[in-house]
Amino acid sequence: TSDSTTKHPLFTQIDKWETESVNKIKQASSDAGNQLQQLLSENTHETMKAFRRITDDLRSRRTTEDYVEPDLDQWTKELNKIKDEINRPKNIDISEDSSASMKLIRVIASQAHVKYHPTTGEKFGEVFGDIEVKESGRLAVAKSGTHASIYGTSLYSIDVHQISIVVKIDKLWNWIFLGIISSSDKKGKEARSSPFAFGWLGANKRCASVYMNGSKHKGDGGFDGDIIDNDRLELTVN
Repeated sequence: TSDSTTKHPLFTQIDKWETESVNKIKQASSDAGNQLQQLLSENTHETMKAFRRITDDLRSRRTTEDYVEPDLDQWTKELNKIKDEINRPKNIDISEDSSASMKLIRVIASQAHVKYHPTTGEKFGEVFGDIEVKESGRLAVAKSGTHASIYGTSLYSIDVHQISIVVKIDKLWNWIFLGIISSSDKKGKEARSSPFAFGWLGANKRCASVYMNGSKHKGDGGFDGDIIDNDRLELTVN
């Protein structure tokens, strides 16, 4: 009869499969939603850090009136990048898990979309101390042995950038510091002493120091100060 057919054990098996499948889908949806929320929060946190760096620099430059038209263009480009990254993060995607018997969705966080820029437009800019800039900002020459610093012209907030510098060290007692500081920090003759300075100091293995937040750490990370004449130094900023 119809009643006996509907009570057949195979129908019970189908009902069980339906319930389990619905539960699996709900669980996959919940897990994907939680993972997406976490990734979006992390992405927003990182982009907001970049945004704060730019706004701090804007505020500082506006106070001192230390900016020119190209600076405004660069800030606008960086802010637009940050806005796009918040609205449409390029490193988060949704895909189907093809390995499952029932195709379920999952969230994927990828680093493949991080842009890598071998920087060719960087030039030497502001000088503090006895340094002469030549060749349209492509060459900086220390004129004496006194402390002096020179700063690049570009600002970096997102993506990965590589800056290449060839050094000439013609005296054994000379040394060089290569690093980065916050754009909102006050510039001066001893950039390495800035509380926002990160970088390396060395030459001819005589001195070897790693600077983090302006504090010196001797030989940190195995750095031996082996910077010699005609070396090409590669600084990666991310």
